Amino acid sequence: MIERFCSPYITYGNDVSIPFVVDKYLYATDGKIIVRIPKRVGDEPRDRFPDPLKLGWDHDLNIHIWIDPPLTSKEIQDILAYQFIPECDECIGKGSDCPYCFGTGKDLDNEKYNKIQWQGRKVNLKYLYLIDWQLKNVKFSTFNDDSGKCPVRFKFKNGQGLLMPMR
Repeated sequence: MIERFCSPYITYGNDVSIPFVVDKYLYATDGKIIVRIPKRVGDEPRDRFPDPLKLGWDHDLNIHIWIDPPLTSKEIQDILAYQFIPECDECIGKGSDCPYCFGTGKDLDNEKYNKIQWQGRKVNLKYLYLIDWQLKNVKFSTFNDDSGKCPVRFKFKNGQGLLMPMR
């Protein structure tokens, strides 16, 4: 389930192309979004991963008011259908099981078309789509430090996540 949140690229240095274990959690990230779930039986620590513990994992504090996602994956697909967004370079617009466009056939990394203003931050539609498509019982925190740089906190069945805002 959380593998979809890993980078499709194998990188040098910190490898985020596969999930990794730190303490009692299994993490997946591509550098712009990170999710964590409780470590499962058989999940083993590995070398070369970023340090997720320095991020704002404060989901259990009373500062949060939890609300529904701003858009569902269906609503995002409708938005994508009515905008001219170039096709995905990797699957040439075919979609299906493409790890770059999550089956939409669209270039979801195209920053000209893929962002919305929400909770005082610019948020990437690609990640809102992925969150709603892959996770169950998602709620987003309304907490924001007013800098526009504060990660968007979200929680889902058996896990938590952070979405980095766009510039």
